[in-house]
Amino acid sequence: GASRLMATREQFVAAVRSFVRTRVGHMGRTPGAILDCAGVIVCGLRACGDIVEDVVYGQVPSASVARANAQRLAVEVTSPGLGDVGISVFHDEACHYVVNVGNGLGVHARVGNGRVSEEPLDSMRVVSWWKLRCVDG
Repeated sequence: GASRLMATREQFVAAVRSFVRTRVGHMGRTPGAILDCAGVIVCGLRACGDIVEDVVYGQVPSASVARANAQRLAVEVTSPGLGDVGISVFHDEACHYVVNVGNGLGVHARVGNGRVSEEPLDSMRVVSWWKLRCVDG
């Protein structure tokens, strides 16, 4: 679903970075309590005042589902800008979302340490980048 307001890239990144250290859990949508990789994006947009329709998905990673959900909210780009969303490889599937927060860093729901984390993008095996339609700039 389309959003009705335009967040700036900086507003979206500030919201996403505020979620760092939140516990990770499937379908998590509660900043400060529990988020998953899609929840970081959905809740980041909602924190900026955007109205984002959510989707339900299974616990088994799926590249086709990750790409379909990205296409619903974003347009694919060749190089990442601030606030753009990457799809990275997780368990041999291109199914995990990460947000480019600048300076070569990304925020994502890191299953390995059970927390939303900010880490170098070059360690995340990003295979495609997406600009959110509801983020300005």
